[in-house]
Amino acid sequence: GNRITSVLEYLHLNTLQFKTQIFILGFSTISLFFVKTIISIFLNIRIYSFFANKASELASNMVNTMFQLTLSDRDKNSIQKNSNIVFNGATSISGLLGNASVFITDLFLCLILVSGLVFIDGLTSIFVLILIICLFLFMYLYFRSRAENLGEIRTKTSVKSNELLYLSLINYRSIFAQLIFSFL
Repeated sequence: GNRITSVLEYLHLNTLQFKTQIFILGFSTISLFFVKTIISIFLNIRIYSFFANKASELASNMVNTMFQLTLSDRDKNSIQKNSNIVFNGATSISGLLGNASVFITDLFLCLILVSGLVFIDGLTSIFVLILIICLFLFMYLYFRSRAENLGEIRTKTSVKSNELLYLSLINYRSIFAQLIFSFL
């Protein structure tokens, strides 16, 4: 319609052959999606790095706080419960906030692209919107299976870290008990 003609005139493509116009517009669209993907990947890496650093700081602070508690205060919870609070609490918070931030970032970038297309051509924007939804579904299925694999790795790592925390608390208790008995 009129919008497409005005865009072609604005870009000085109206004098070119139809195949050349399609090639230039198609290449431009692919380039925009490529740039969107690169920006999205960069932002995702930054977001996850930020939340991973905050989660490790939080876990470290929680472990330090746990060792500063008196023995009777620390014994109010089981070792497994303390371990779960320290490690799973920090990673759950960072994972939830990281995933929400990534979703909002990707949604915003797609909204910018689709709104630009709606301005130019409504029918094309509907087709692109359906294409984006299909890509989201594909990515969801892919990352869900990847998340399951990473979940298994996290479980093994969590068990190992729980064992180390358990051993350190047991050793701390035995050292504390030896100090008490050495003064008696």
